[in-house]
Amino acid sequence: MVVSRLPADQSDNAATINEGPGDVLDLDHLSRQTLGNPALEREVLGLFLDHADRQVDLIRGAADIKARREAAHALLGTARAIGAAEISSLAGDIERREDRADAAIDALARAVAATSSFITARLAG
Repeated sequence: MVVSRLPADQSDNAATINEGPGDVLDLDHLSRQTLGNPALEREVLGLFLDHADRQVDLIRGAADIKARREAAHALLGTARAIGAAEISSLAGDIERREDRADAAIDALARAVAATSSFITARLAG
């Protein structure tokens, strides 16, 4: 089961089950990673929430390419672990780039915000 954002005209933070582009979170992957344990899922998702925004800030504020790549790589791994394919892909792109990648970082920040919003709602509900 893959969860995707709805088009912006339907809701800024809503999510639906879908098998298309723009995936926010692959819940089947998350379940496999957490062995179907709801408590472990909550813990892993909470760790993502704690980690993701900080990594985006580190990527955006990196003093050099090496620091930016390290922060992007850390976020890539965290995203991959929970099934956040869009974030993983965007972070991987930033990790490979030689330029400042400002537009890519903005896209990454939007993807992290959408995924974090979905996770927050999932943990609250």
